[in-house]
Amino acid sequence: MSQSFENGKVLVVADDLTGANDAAVQFAKTGLKTVTLLEPWGFEDPSSMVQSARVLAVSTESRNIDPQVAQEAVRSVFSRVFRLFPAKTVFKKIDSTLRGNIEVELMALSDALEADASTPVIFSPAYPSNGRTVNGGYVLVDGVPLCLTFAAQDALAPARSSQVAAIFAKWRDRVGNIHFSVLEKGEESVRREIRRLMASGKSVIVSDALTDEDLLLLVRSVRSLGLSPIWAGSAGLAWALAQTVSGFTSASSKDLPASCEPARPSSGGPQPSCGSQPSGGPQSVGGPQPLRRRTLVLFGSLNPVSAAQVECAKRASACRVIEAPHNLDPAATCEDIELMTSGGQVAGDLAVVSFNVPGQGSPDEMAKRVKAYFASVAERVMRGKSFKSLVLSGGDVGRAVLSRLGITCMTVEKEVLPGIAFGRACDGEFAGTGIVTKAGGFGDADALLRILSWMSTNGKVVES
Repeated sequence: MSQSFENGKVLVVADDLTGANDAAVQFAKTGLKTVTLLEPWGFEDPSSMVQSARVLAVSTESRNIDPQVAQEAVRSVFSRVFRLFPAKTVFKKIDSTLRGNIEVELMALSDALEADASTPVIFSPAYPSNGRTVNGGYVLVDGVPLCLTFAAQDALAPARSSQVAAIFAKWRDRVGNIHFSVLEKGEESVRREIRRLMASGKSVIVSDALTDEDLLLLVRSVRSLGLSPIWAGSAGLAWALAQTVSGFTSASSKDLPASCEPARPSSGGPQPSCGSQPSGGPQSVGGPQPLRRRTLVLFGSLNPVSAAQVECAKRASACRVIEAPHNLDPAATCEDIELMTSGGQVAGDLAVVSFNVPGQGSPDEMAKRVKAYFASVAERVMRGKSFKSLVLSGGDVGRAVLSRLGITCMTVEKEVLPGIAFGRACDGEFAGTGIVTKAGGFGDADALLRILSWMSTNGKVVES
């Protein structure tokens, strides 16, 4: 399996929708045509959109399921897709906070590719531009050990350790580490360490990374050795891999308008103020509203980061917010929305959130109810034609919404903020609909405010 980008294709295999898109958009930024396939299980006859893509991302929807089922899902989906989209580079997208069935899914990919000792797994969950770093083999989120963050409280797939090596049980003896002390000495030092680790039987090489440049150094070192690895990491490693395409070396904010330049504190610093709109965005209540189709925001993530983002946008009058009823009755929410839109109470964007819905039943049962609620709301509201674009937070919810809308494929075109991707539906009744996908924990407090500003100033892009 050659790792030549220039004449080859890239296949991204993720375990949820937002992960597929936040990795895929790193390649889209280099100018490569990039598509996400939402129904890979039925992938038989690739459309012209998929056939012409250089990068294809798929989600196996396997983060929150039984490990054995997840392993089989990855093996089945990869074999089916790889047969029709024979990519020369395979990237296994993993969660930057180590949630999900990471080891067994990598084992499935390795088996499907018939990988041998010369095919290492190059692994780093670091995403420095989004506050995720790896130091001494441990994951930190904004400088805080992973096991002390919200990721450890995830109801369905909690992070169980801050140490990367701890996620490998069956492959424990195969894991070797590249520490920062090696990275800081440069490319030859990294190459030498990779050779040493592989010679000692280490085929899963976990790398520290404190900056984007560390990840770029890792990728360049691996490629210079002529290895054909399975790449495994978050959007940070995808970004570094994409930079090696034909020597492309743009900054990560290449596609952002001036009003949306990312400015993330490196480790737990003060959050940006959200008391006013970014320049160039929608005006607050009382000022003129841009003439555009409205955006429906659906936040199904329970991450407190998402809650802060909605509150920030609400305080800045960027959107009206509707709380999901405790019984998760979509009809009640849709009636409220219809009253607001028909009565002129909502002149701009609208957010529907489920932060305050009490847990009822098991986490799995609750997750199913939340997904069904948002899918039903989206279907009814979008068919009402008042809203023409979507912002979706939470991979499970996003996937459920798009499935209900009959969307099986979407382009991935621009990165609105680090790890937050914009694209358009390729098929069905809602073809051309602009879609932003965002992991629940991504972005600063003003992220939703800035996303809505971006959607406003790029209105022509999101029109169907």
